[in-house]
Amino acid sequence: MTPDTVHKLLEEAEPLLASARSGLLIVAQGGGGTTEIAEAARCLRDLKQSAKQLGESVLVSRIDACEAALDGLFTTRTPLGDTAYSVLDLIAGVEAELLDIPLRTGDLASEMEQLLDSSFGGLDNKSEPEPPAPAPEEQFELDEETLDIFRSEAEGLLANISAHLSELSSSPGDQTALWEIRRNAHTFKGSAGIVGLAEASRLAHRMEDLLDRMVELRSETPAAVIELLGTAARQMGAIVGLESSGEAHADLGPEFDAVLKAIDSGTYKTIGERAFAANGHGQRRPTEPKTPKRPNPIVRVSLDRLDELIRLSGELAEYHRTILSLMSGEDGSAPQDIGTVTAAAAKLGFELGTRLRGVRMQRFGTIETRLNRAVHVTCQEESKRAALKLLNGDIEVDTLLIDDLVEPLIHLLKNAVVHGIEPPETRRLIGKPEKGTVQVRIEQSPDGVRLIVNDDGRGLSPDRIKAKALADGAITAEQAASMSDKSALELIFNKGLTTAESLSLNAGRGIGMSIVKQSIERLGGSIRIRSTPNRGTEFILKIPVKGEVSETAVVSRAKPLVLLVDDSATVRRASSKLFDKAGFRTIDASNGAEAIELLYSGKWHPDLIVSDVEMPVMDGWEFVETAKASETFAAVPVVLVTSLSGDDLRLRAFELGCADFIQKPLDTAKVSRICSYLTA
Repeated sequence: MTPDTVHKLLEEAEPLLASARSGLLIVAQGGGGTTEIAEAARCLRDLKQSAKQLGESVLVSRIDACEAALDGLFTTRTPLGDTAYSVLDLIAGVEAELLDIPLRTGDLASEMEQLLDSSFGGLDNKSEPEPPAPAPEEQFELDEETLDIFRSEAEGLLANISAHLSELSSSPGDQTALWEIRRNAHTFKGSAGIVGLAEASRLAHRMEDLLDRMVELRSETPAAVIELLGTAARQMGAIVGLESSGEAHADLGPEFDAVLKAIDSGTYKTIGERAFAANGHGQRRPTEPKTPKRPNPIVRVSLDRLDELIRLSGELAEYHRTILSLMSGEDGSAPQDIGTVTAAAAKLGFELGTRLRGVRMQRFGTIETRLNRAVHVTCQEESKRAALKLLNGDIEVDTLLIDDLVEPLIHLLKNAVVHGIEPPETRRLIGKPEKGTVQVRIEQSPDGVRLIVNDDGRGLSPDRIKAKALADGAITAEQAASMSDKSALELIFNKGLTTAESLSLNAGRGIGMSIVKQSIERLGGSIRIRSTPNRGTEFILKIPVKGEVSETAVVSRAKPLVLLVDDSATVRRASSKLFDKAGFRTIDASNGAEAIELLYSGKWHPDLIVSDVEMPVMDGWEFVETAKASETFAAVPVVLVTSLSGDDLRLRAFELGCADFIQKPLDTAKVSRICSYLTA
């Protein structure tokens, strides 16, 4: 065979092998189907035809083996994934034979590298070109504020561990206490790793190893094991600066090894205190019970907000002095003057209360650095590449709610990197950018907040989850056969269920997702999953606003809120009184632009809008058109109340989506008519 002939064969083989491999990789990942298999068969058939013409019998026989395996994919009912990987191995054999041909010609050795580069590189022709060398990953410098946040979190976790160790001492067979210790150690491990406290993270990891074995045994926990766990917890506290103890420098590795060895040999029940004495830890120190407590949250307030609160407080104090003066009757004021001032003071007091509640609010984006670091550290540990995108970070959320959401969000992000995002080489082969994307989006509504966490990874396999749950005894064969894909995905929230192939720092324990579900349900929320093979997984978290988190939301359920828009302060005041008597709360704006600004501030969501038409800056027509174009406010009934009249104007109002078009002035009957649209 001449060098030119060999060159043409290799040139033809490059795109054919690339196309076959790309399709089969998609099938192996759980996506695709007969279309990709048929395309791979066509590519191999074309290559075999060329090999036959050139008399390459060995190459032909290797392609025959690939075709036979592909036929099996069409005819068998077994899962396609494993078989697809076996075909990929056979294609590697075809490629190896192709690389042998240049060696036999003696002068085409350089074609070997070209074949490999082209065959693999061609798979990424649909994605943006990657840089020749990966850019240095973002470095996260830990400031004192981040460490303070971690210490606050660690204090609560270690207090919980201590309290449950005390329960375990009193009742060694308490599996719930054992699970809670395991849960808190797991969270501590992840958080310590994120802030770079590797020693504390490793110690928590050793605790997890031991706790996993104790959970599996479903037996009473020996006192020596409880003491070891308590010693480890105290050492973790010393490492992060929460306890002053010499135990921070003691090596607990031998104790953990000894206990695990005793469990493996079946002699763990005889573990005594001699092991601790032999290692220099002396007599057991009883674990002091601690009541789990929530670390005091810190709220940072801007100077602008403080100045505004001081101003409002000063005005309220001035109103108070004025009311006292009027009540004394020294200036001969009329009773109605007192009523007017009292009403104004009440309105100011309501505004002050609203602003004070606003002090608790902070930008959701303030936790972006912590979330970014969680993704960054997990990528380093898993040898993967991924970037975090946080959307709508300017939305303000109650500080306590943000604190409660950090833990489940970090678990979801770590889970996305470990189980979702593919290794860079795999992503390149299937036409994805080497760096994956994990996205967190927050949305706000009158009832609470909605969080969407998604990735562009491999997605979840319902069949694989059911198989794992069946093997673990979580479901029966009958349940697995009748279970829908949606129900199968929900199984990942079961305690102890994991699809990881092996135990690692970040996966294999089946605890992370159960923590997420417990955390969200504790907030009164819910979590749903959506997943598409080879395209990624999405978690939707809904958390209601309740109690002290948003008093305005609670009040709004009792008294509907009406937005009054009119450029006349007198009209706004008179309208407000009418709606107050009808049992409504009111807020007002002097023109359409001010009303739009108020709507999009995120503080108010009116149940009804009553607007004038002729106003400066933005008139009623433009205001209604803008409000109705918003997905958030499109369903809110709008009533135009104006001195204008005419069928053409009424028709225009209805065309814009208004509920009614009413002539000024308002009276009790017209207000009742307007209020009827709330229940229409």
